[in-house]
Amino acid sequence: MLNVLLSVSMVQAAPAADPVAELQTDVAAAYTQLDSLHMAGKLDYVVAYADLRYERSRAFTGDFASGLFLHVSDTGPTFANTGEDIFVYEPDQQSYQRFAAASGTEESALPPYLAGLAVENPALLLAATGGDLTPLIANGAEFIVDEGDGKKILSFERDGAVVTLMFDAETMLLRGREIDLRPALMADGVEHVTEGRLSLVYETMETGKAIDASVFAWKPPAEAEPAEAQAAVAEDPNALVGAEAPKFTLDNLAGDPVTLEDQRGKVVVLDFWATWCPPCREGLPHVAGLADRFGEDLRVFAVNQREDADTIQGFLDEQGIDVESLLDLDGAVGDQYGVTGIPTTVVIDRDGHVRHVLVGFGPDTPAQLDAAIEETIRDVGVAH
Repeated sequence: MLNVLLSVSMVQAAPAADPVAELQTDVAAAYTQLDSLHMAGKLDYVVAYADLRYERSRAFTGDFASGLFLHVSDTGPTFANTGEDIFVYEPDQQSYQRFAAASGTEESALPPYLAGLAVENPALLLAATGGDLTPLIANGAEFIVDEGDGKKILSFERDGAVVTLMFDAETMLLRGREIDLRPALMADGVEHVTEGRLSLVYETMETGKAIDASVFAWKPPAEAEPAEAQAAVAEDPNALVGAEAPKFTLDNLAGDPVTLEDQRGKVVVLDFWATWCPPCREGLPHVAGLADRFGEDLRVFAVNQREDADTIQGFLDEQGIDVESLLDLDGAVGDQYGVTGIPTTVVIDRDGHVRHVLVGFGPDTPAQLDAAIEETIRDVGVAH
């Protein structure tokens, strides 16, 4: 190695090749020559710290041929390019978004509505984009390319996590992805993290398979509705202010159903949170004390996002927090309320309309939340 370094210093040799660029060339060559691709795999999410553990898993399939594609998951979204339209269907919400297929998936300007495909099925996205790695490695740093066990491996850091993409060394098709979430969780203040990962493994990867055209003639179920309103809320949770609060029924930790409609006549606070979220943990004691401070005029619900009852109860017991928690196991209600970051706290008036939305928790949040509740109880002023 020293001889190599010395020789480089003494002669004007060509710059060393960029290993990521070389990998991009090989991956693009592999995916652009595909006639068709069929895949099946599994996505696992695991977070464990202290005595708490949360696991979520889903299986999926994907098909690609002649620029068309279809991704279907047992518990997650569907992505479909029919040639005329691109659909993103959320079964939990029975809603879908439709986009013109002409908007395409070319080059690095990935349409925002396909960003979810980069998470759910990156190999299908590579097929759809001709092997463009850009959507998968955007905003990454500290790139390392390695080989081993019949794979080419690309590792990099992004948003505090460590992402590893594993390609078959012979075919250069993506066979798996591992995201180590532990550094990001610890950086956010989560203590005693023992596990944190988002793992994706392709169990089936078939090329050249004849795929019937009917596979791509996908349409949303008849009961599904367009999601333009939900999409607007997702971009800005405050878009809900003044609108009727989305209706829901969720179980509490005792297994009893709680329906928002039954709370009419009282002011309601919904605090969307999770046990692993540091600002949620910081703000939850204040939220839990709201019912005592405001009395019978107020109902308070801590709407947990995607965690099981044992995890939540264990956390509440450990922290000595007493608050009625609801189980939004698939995050569907959070999606209805445009929750893209937690904590998100929603104040609903006696008539069932959203009056205030607060995102995050900081030094000023308790006073802001108390003022919002007081105004809503008095039913004066303008919602904001």
